[in-house]
Amino acid sequence: MAKSNLITAAILLASLSSPVHAYTGSELKDACDRESTWCTDYIGVISDSMIRSADPRYCLPFTPTTAYQQLRDSVTKYLNEHPEELHRSAAAVTTDALHLAFPCKGSAK
Repeated sequence: MAKSNLITAAILLASLSSPVHAYTGSELKDACDRESTWCTDYIGVISDSMIRSADPRYCLPFTPTTAYQQLRDSVTKYLNEHPEELHRSAAAVTTDALHLAFPCKGSAK
């Protein structure tokens, strides 16, 4: 990962734990619609943090750091197809979108 991506990831992680502002699905959709790098970086950070958990909600068929565009496309599709979800947190809709797009085989989650 380039140094600027690491800095962006650190900022995003800090903002995720901040009680001051939790990003919504609507804000994420707006960033993705503008083709902002923030959208791709945010989705990458969520993906990386979840995939490293002891019980991931989705199983990616590739190395996330080499396929952020595919992750972004999956999340953007979900945001466009589920406008009723845009009020939820960006992290929650990102996780749901990735779970739908990349379910683990044999998983009932």
